[in-house]
Amino acid sequence: MFPWALGLVLVAPWVAAAPPAAVVGSVNGDPITAQCYVEALRRHRTREPDVAALHQAALHDCIRFAVILQLARREGVIANVSDAGLRSLWMKENDRRARTLAAGGIIYGPRHLTWEQYRSYWLDGVLRDLTVALARTAGPESDAQLAHFLEEHAARFTPHGGKTPQPLSAQRDHVRAEYRRDACERAIRRAIARANVVVDAPVAARLTPNTVP
Repeated sequence: MFPWALGLVLVAPWVAAAPPAAVVGSVNGDPITAQCYVEALRRHRTREPDVAALHQAALHDCIRFAVILQLARREGVIANVSDAGLRSLWMKENDRRARTLAAGGIIYGPRHLTWEQYRSYWLDGVLRDLTVALARTAGPESDAQLAHFLEEHAARFTPHGGKTPQPLSAQRDHVRAEYRRDACERAIRRAIARANVVVDAPVAARLTPNTVP
């Protein structure tokens, strides 16, 4: 068992090695597929040369992704989109691009989006919308809250080469945007901490960045 598996609910190892389409675990009942897990291993392999640390980073990546989708569904930001559903949207987008080009139309960006390009672009949009939705749920921020946040994170709002940040009145919109992004990230971390995560550590251990999806 990897050290990163401690604290998680483990299930019995499968008799045969799981194919990439199999389920490695789940987050609040939503599956973590082997394909999703292998992709996470690939994203982190250059930053995590240690095998155990790499698997820990990949697992956290998958958990975070699942939790963001769940929060976004709860807040009405997205429909009932799963990892599989998102991959279907990716294929439809590439089909749309191909048809547009074939008809002599104009597209923005690459002719064909890789999965990682589409996933990153789509997830950035979801996080922006989730940040707005959570802020709407929390209600308006007072100047006192924003001023306290500015004081706590003064370095973030201090111009390069400056010694102190500009007053709140001069950068209220910037401070509010950062305040909301931080609040969204805290909500994600809380949801991760509360998540019911089940993982088959022996199956996950058999997967590597070179596993063919």
